Amino acid sequence: MNKRILLLSGGADVGKSALIKRLAMRVEEDRRQGFFTESVYDGQQRIGFTVNSFNGESFLVAKTGYTTGVKLGRYGVDLNLLNKAMDRSISEIKAESVCLIDELGKLECLSDYFCQCIEALLVTPAVAVISSPLRGAALLTRVVSHPDVLQMKVTENNIQQVERIAEEWLRKIV
Repeated sequence: MNKRILLLSGGADVGKSALIKRLAMRVEEDRRQGFFTESVYDGQQRIGFTVNSFNGESFLVAKTGYTTGVKLGRYGVDLNLLNKAMDRSISEIKAESVCLIDELGKLECLSDYFCQCIEALLVTPAVAVISSPLRGAALLTRVVSHPDVLQMKVTENNIQQVERIAEEWLRKIV
């Protein structure tokens, strides 16, 4: 049975986001849906995070100094912007799409809307590549245990091998 969802799980700063972006370049633009996250820096200091849709939109969803009432560590999270980012990138997943999601992490799971979109993805026929931490919320547990999910652990030592396997998987399934 071919698994249609590839879950790339690894620790922080092993290169999962960069891998998602490289894999996205292998997907035809009109079939690509999803988003990637990036850190925002002021000099050497990380001050926030953006969610960037593959259609070109960018949303500063978490930042030091945000006083939204929702906190994640030292960052304030703007749930309205996070929900808008999800709406623009993964709300209506088409069956013929390849959905690339970076990542299924604590920040994204603060959004009930994001969680609903991921649950919907699990029941569509769409192909997906999702990055995740090694451990996480209940949603990650449901994704890992889904019968259509192939999970690969990503480390600094194996990322090139994982990328080759993921590229081959994409070629076969798309």
